[in-house]
Amino acid sequence: MRVPILLCALSSTPAWAAVAPPLAELNTVGDAGACTANAEPPTAVAVEVPQGRMAVDGAVHVVGGGFRGFAVLADLPAGPVRVRAVRSTAIPAQEPYRPITLLRLIDPQGSSRVVTEMTDQDAPSQEWSAAIDRAEGGIWRIAATGGRQRDRITLDLPAAVQWGVQGEPTLTVTSSVPAQAWLWVPPGCQRLQVEQFGGQAGAVRVLNEEGRELGATALRDGMGRRLTVLVGDPPGDGLLRLDLTQAQGLAVMVVGAPGLLCPSPEAARRLRGGTVTAGGRVHASPLVARLRAWIAAQTPADLQVPPLALPTTAPADLADAQREAQLFGKYGLLGGVDAVLAADPAGLRSGSFNGIGNWTASGLAILAAFPARLNPLHGNPAVVRRAALEAFRLAADRLDGADLLAETDLFTGSTVYPVIHGFFMYGGSVGGALPWVADRLDPGTRRLWCDLAMAVGDRQADYQGYESNQWLHNLHGHLAAFRGTGERRFLGYFERQMRAFLAGAFGTDAKFGQHPAGFFLEEFGCDGNYGNMNLTALAAQLLDYRRLPEADPALVHSMLAGCERALRFDSLLWLTDRQGEEAGPTAHCSRRPDSTVVGANPAGVYLLRDDCALAKARCERLLGPGLALRHAQTMPYRAVSDADARALIAQGLVKRPWATQDAFHGGYQTGFFLHPRPATRPPAAELPTEASEGLWELPGMLAWKRGGLYLAVFHDVAGLAPGRRILGVMGGGPTALWTAATGACLLSQAPPGRKGAAEGPEQALFSGVYATAADGTFVHSGKVRTALSWVEPGRRFAIREPLAGGDLTWDYALGDAGFTLSVTFKAPAGGAWLTLPLTGGDGEAGPRLEADGALRWRAPGGTLAITGPARGALLTPALERGVRCLRLPLAADGTPLRLDVRAGP
Repeated sequence: MRVPILLCALSSTPAWAAVAPPLAELNTVGDAGACTANAEPPTAVAVEVPQGRMAVDGAVHVVGGGFRGFAVLADLPAGPVRVRAVRSTAIPAQEPYRPITLLRLIDPQGSSRVVTEMTDQDAPSQEWSAAIDRAEGGIWRIAATGGRQRDRITLDLPAAVQWGVQGEPTLTVTSSVPAQAWLWVPPGCQRLQVEQFGGQAGAVRVLNEEGRELGATALRDGMGRRLTVLVGDPPGDGLLRLDLTQAQGLAVMVVGAPGLLCPSPEAARRLRGGTVTAGGRVHASPLVARLRAWIAAQTPADLQVPPLALPTTAPADLADAQREAQLFGKYGLLGGVDAVLAADPAGLRSGSFNGIGNWTASGLAILAAFPARLNPLHGNPAVVRRAALEAFRLAADRLDGADLLAETDLFTGSTVYPVIHGFFMYGGSVGGALPWVADRLDPGTRRLWCDLAMAVGDRQADYQGYESNQWLHNLHGHLAAFRGTGERRFLGYFERQMRAFLAGAFGTDAKFGQHPAGFFLEEFGCDGNYGNMNLTALAAQLLDYRRLPEADPALVHSMLAGCERALRFDSLLWLTDRQGEEAGPTAHCSRRPDSTVVGANPAGVYLLRDDCALAKARCERLLGPGLALRHAQTMPYRAVSDADARALIAQGLVKRPWATQDAFHGGYQTGFFLHPRPATRPPAAELPTEASEGLWELPGMLAWKRGGLYLAVFHDVAGLAPGRRILGVMGGGPTALWTAATGACLLSQAPPGRKGAAEGPEQALFSGVYATAADGTFVHSGKVRTALSWVEPGRRFAIREPLAGGDLTWDYALGDAGFTLSVTFKAPAGGAWLTLPLTGGDGEAGPRLEADGALRWRAPGGTLAITGPARGALLTPALERGVRCLRLPLAADGTPLRLDVRAGP
């Protein structure tokens, strides 16, 4: 049996410390977060330890989402606890930002007593320390969290008779890991599996206490990166033995039981995987046991909220109607709150805590903190306790022994991505709700909530999720954790990552951060639905952050500039239909093809209306009077005038919609309306469609306005790597056309489904060229990288893209009263045609093909005309989303198809 060597002299060096075993490869698909893999395993440094101490060597192995680390659980006597960590790393020449690396001492109650940050390490090897002079006796957890892939971290800690080492969540098998490792299985365990990363089948063997190898089946996952050993009929409240003699350098993870590997059966039985048994059940950790104990201690009287007392009419002297209106509407703070308040507190001890909303706690906390005159729950102590209850229930249902908000069932989910929705839980409730009620909590509850927020926040220190918005949600959790706990390191997590996000530190060929054009990268492109989510999160964090005395003015400026860049990009697609409703294209959405590029929920624009002139303009003209009230009945912030706000309040007080909804939507709100509006506000900017003329060019995007006609062309996510699969549709065709009379008359639309490509002519809903390739397959433009070049600066540009073995060119000549589009395509293909998707017309006010072959759109106040060759032109009937397509055949010999597009009276 291999155990860490207990040395008696400072000159002694453990043999394992000098040689680094080959390590398992990074087990992600590009979702490792900030972690950068060391090109070669760093050279482990010899660690000398005196008598009475032990050394445990670990190596970092990352799983999806960037989770990595390991911990030693040791049964220590009362007295001082001093830990030294020696971290060996290979610092890359370039990386987005330094991956956060922590040394944590967690006491027997699950509280993080000391956290030493090892992030800013400039030498290949460096020592770090953490110490407590007077510590209680019991099972301590000494955790090394984060780091770069293949980092070597050696822990020098007090020797313990009973100890074990576990991955958080994956453990690289080094010489410090017992070659014959004992694993405790909790009672009631019905299914258990051991993940093996790297190596060949059989490198990890699972045996029972008698030494019989269990009938395990080795299965390789779909990505070919791991083997799964399925353990049938695991011994509940018993032991298993893992034979790791052939697994040096591989990584393992246990699912279904705590993955604590101990050198002896006695240690495994004493430590019980770090679990705590209380109240007749096994809890994953001391912290989870404390959460459940708090939940069980609540009585109906503690949580009783009297019926809501509200007037039937609004007082005439409301000082701020727009603020008061946030209580009403479907997603207002009172929306569906009765469903939460009516929950039977007597059932809280059942232990069944599934289905808890990720934002319920924050919604209740903000309700308790919201000082509106009409808010009947402001300052209500029962609502404050219910906010704590919802945060604790959510965490107790998901939190594992490594402080990971793991998915509820990794067997049916993915152990490659053990944490999927942790960004929502942390940013929404576990961390996000705390600052709103921290000063209203009793000391014991506040201490528990702070311990919870710190445990989750440290584990998710540089968690990005898998897309930009998820990273921002996690950053919101860090900012809230700092505001709620006062622990400075969470402000540091927030600031360094926010700088990286805004600077596009991961580059343009990425899923994280802001693109130079202004949009937010989601699955390597821009997306209206998630773009709005990103802008809302960024704006809300700007309002929260800049009020802090500790706020860095330079970062405040960068955050505001990032918001303005996003608004500038979006403003080029802020279009309206003939009725004045917002309308926009969908074709270059990357994740949500059913969402317009500008999206349906512009909360971020609302947040920024007092800081950014473009946001103010959109609120006044596109969200404002005449349309606002109907939308405000769902999203109350859209009542952007006092008159609309008062009308929404009046409706709410009469209809009492909160009493009829079965879902609480108040948690959607981020508390942004708690901030006072500044006395000085910018004037509204001129929107691009309002300009008499203009030319706006961003990377991959161009818009132009003249002669009453507005044209937008989104042709590329500039900076993507060659060959990168594009989920959206772009290319050189017109993305949008707009006139004041017709409204948005051409809107490029994503094809049905989520494949990002049309599978036949009937799905041709976006501007593009469609053809039959030489082999008979259906092909279309818009799925490859394109390049825009100016033929005549400011007057004529061309966009070229390959298609079906040939070349497609879109040539735009910009005139004083319109533009001319020439489309040239010559390739070994047949039946090629141009499609332009027309939308929004009906009855007499709509597009018609006339006898001369021109398409004319006649509407009160003006017309749009598209004139080209008459032969073969076709206007299809209405298809999905009200789109009618103008189809024009392309000459087989490559003769350009020329169209003149004009707006007129």
